Amino acid sequence: MSTNANIGIIAKQNSSTIVWIRCHWDGYPASVGKILTEKYTEPSKVWQLIALGDISSLGENLEPTTDSHSFEHPEENTTIAYHRDRHEDWSPALRPAVDTNLDRFLDVEYAYLFDQDKCKWTCYNCLYTLSDQEFEEAIES
Repeated sequence: MSTNANIGIIAKQNSSTIVWIRCHWDGYPASVGKILTEKYTEPSKVWQLIALGDISSLGENLEPTTDSHSFEHPEENTTIAYHRDRHEDWSPALRPAVDTNLDRFLDVEYAYLFDQDKCKWTCYNCLYTLSDQEFEEAIES
């Protein structure tokens, strides 16, 4: 069984608009949360991730380094995207979602929201927002 997560970014300063994608695997803080806080710390890299559309899994590396990377044979530690790597149609179901309401964004086991003004991730689960300390402890486990 997979642990889904949504990964989003606040579109611009003082905005309530979130642009986000879904990650199918390993969405818990010790996996996706840890990778995001360690490897996706600059707004430009977060936007590049979001631009991929929905992903199967998040890797430390955004882009593959060889042409042999594919959905079936991914490079180790590389993000696997449905459109780029499995060549699925660029349908609305795979494209980044744009919402001004948190309800749809939070309708998942975990959700990670990047504030590009503070260069900081916040982790939510379906019941409550993790405190910074709880998030750090979950990353370390």
